[in-house]
Formats: sequence, C-alpha cells, structure tokens
Amino acid sequence: MDWAGAEALLEIAGLCAFGVWSVALSIVDVRTRRLPNRLLLLATVTTLPLLLASAGCAWATDADAAHAGGGAGSPGRLLDMFAVSVGLSALFFALWRWAPAGIGGGDVKLAPLFGAVVGFAGGWQAAFAGVLLAFAGAAVWGLAIRRLPGRGVRPPAFAPCACAAAWLVIWVF
Repeated sequence: MDWAGAEALLEIAGLCAFGVWSVALSIVDVRTRRLPNRLLLLATVTTLPLLLASAGCAWATDADAAHAGGGAGSPGRLLDMFAVSVGLSALFFALWRWAPAGIGGGDVKLAPLFGAVVGFAGGWQAAFAGVLLAFAGAAVWGLAIRRLPGRGVRPPAFAPCACAAAWLVIWVF
C-alpha cells in the first residue's frame, strides 16, 4: 500500500478541517466570549481522526522502511500528538483553576485540539513555541484593547490567539 500518499492526503484533510474550525471557533469566541461544547466537540472529532490516521500512515511507512532494513517503525508522531495534547490540557486546566480571570473553561476544552495539532506539527518544541505565541498574542491584544476608550479590563478572546499560534507553528515546523 502507498502509505506515504495516504499520509499526505490525510494530513491535508486534517489541516483543512482544522483551518475551517479554527476560523469558526475564533469568530464565535470573539463575538460571544464563549466556546460552545458542541462546536469544540465537532472540531475535535473532525480534525483529530484525520491527523491521527496521517500519523499512523507515517508509522506504517517507517515500519515498512525499517522492515526492509531489519528494524521496527517509530510511533513518534502519534506519541507526540498524545503527549502534547495531554500536557497542554493539564497546563491550561491548572491555569484556569488557579487564575480563572486569565483563561476560560472553553480555552481549557480547546487545549486537547490545540495540543494535538501543534504536537502533530513538531512535538514538544512546537508546543512550547505555540503556547508562547498564543500567550504573547493574547497579551498584545489585551494591551491594545485596554487603550481603547470604554473597553474595560476584560481579557481578550484566547481562541483566536491559540489558533493563529497553531497555524504559525504548522507553517514553521
């Protein structure tokens, strides 16, 4: 079987799904200051299976190549997706638990998808860059809206910052 072709097709489909959902989630978050569970669930169940299947095809390609050379394939991308998703979910949950004014519950529920996408793009290095970019973007946005008259001290919507950071990470890594 042509695992490399399937891998590329599934990766493109998964990234297209994430593209559609990142725009939709960002618009909803900016307008309503909420990330509805239903929307997050749809985004996750349409994006992650495609990226997981792509990573599985990469593993199969590695296994085929290693089998020809006598070794075993590496599940690296699958493990990166899982580990980064779990790690960022725990980080966002801790931030929400101890500083709820800075990050919302919807952002915590966005973390598994965000973590899986940046983990797929480049593992822990990509996750570190993505988190830094997301929080830096939110900080700049927060400072900008504080200077506008009548805007108060409400923090900016975080989903657009996280989605933009994920796309920068995908592009760079």
